[in-house]
Amino acid sequence: MTNFDAILLGLVQGLTEFLPVSSSGHLVIIGSLLNVDAAGIIFEVMVHVGTALAVCVFLRREIAQVFAGLIRLIRAAGSRSSLARVIRSDEGARLGALVAVGSIPTALMGLCLSEVADRLFESVLPAGLGLIVTGLVLRVAQRHDKGDKGVLDVSWLDAVTVGVAQGLAIAPGVSRSGATVACSLMRGMSRPVAARLSFLMSIPVILGAAVLELVKYTPGSEAAVAWLPLVLGASAAAASGFVAVSIFMKLINQGRLAVFSWYCFALGAAALIWWAV
Repeated sequence: MTNFDAILLGLVQGLTEFLPVSSSGHLVIIGSLLNVDAAGIIFEVMVHVGTALAVCVFLRREIAQVFAGLIRLIRAAGSRSSLARVIRSDEGARLGALVAVGSIPTALMGLCLSEVADRLFESVLPAGLGLIVTGLVLRVAQRHDKGDKGVLDVSWLDAVTVGVAQGLAIAPGVSRSGATVACSLMRGMSRPVAARLSFLMSIPVILGAAVLELVKYTPGSEAAVAWLPLVLGASAAAASGFVAVSIFMKLINQGRLAVFSWYCFALGAAALIWWAV
């Protein structure tokens, strides 16, 4: 992999991880165009860390709020009534608990469906179909973005449903951020809450994917690691990821989620034509 390839793949990973246009679909298509069959496990881990860093920096206040709430939750754990009261009244604790609950179905789906997903990544056809599905989901979601649920109003069932939607994004072309935000809006959450929950839920998923890649890695299974492409790729992913989160958060709050649907339709159709030809 050249330095240019590393920067390009890092930029694509960062932008498309958080914009609702599917990072997996883009990497399948661009990897095929560049004839880069596999970027390498260490590279995959590094760009995942870069994107996780981007969302952590952007949501640093929300993450601090969650940690403070979880500390209060731990302190109240000795009393069942106190524990219930904290979960019902403390936004930070509630948000942290929702992320934890929602991450369970995502993790289970990822573990159970990983082999199926690996096979789907072998062709641009699933990526093209997934992008079209993502475009349709975005358009449907914009018709249901009038919810007013705050963090304390979000139920455990809401969190599980969003977690399932996130798990479905293991398929190439299906956007994780698009699926989770769309599902949150259709469950009646307000736009800011839907965005915050989606991005916070992305952190354990991104880091979990990095851990899974490391589990697959065995010393000597790849060529000698070239550190410059790794650093360039991770830096590009972090920078573009931060920009993507900023743009997406702004557009969600403006109720313009469906603006990305046309891009998904166009790229999905192009992928299908390319596959057919």
